[in-house]
Amino acid sequence: MEFVPQARYLFSNSDSTGNTKNTYYGQAGLGFYRFAYNMDIGPFDVSGSTTNLGLSLGGGIIIRQSESRTWEIRPALNIIFDDGSTKYFTIVGGFSF
Repeated sequence: MEFVPQARYLFSNSDSTGNTKNTYYGQAGLGFYRFAYNMDIGPFDVSGSTTNLGLSLGGGIIIRQSESRTWEIRPALNIIFDDGSTKYFTIVGGFSF
C-alpha cells in the first residue's frame, strides 16, 4: 500500500486554433510505502510488515478525446528508502468522463 502525495507541473500542447488536445506533465511525491506478508509453509507461519519512506518520480500525458472524455497514461519510478533501496516502475492508465 502506498500513501504518496504528489505535486504535478503541467505542460500544454496547443494546436493552431488554441485548443489543447494533449497535456504533458511531470510529477514527484514523497510518502510512505507499506509492505506486509504472510506465508504458511507446513507447520511454520511466517508474517511481518514494514513501512518505509519513499520517493515517486514520473510524468505522463492526458489525451482529450472530446469535451467530456479524457485518457491518461502515467509511468513512475518509485524509490523506497529501505536497507536495499528498493526500486520499481509502475504504469497507470485510465479515463475520465
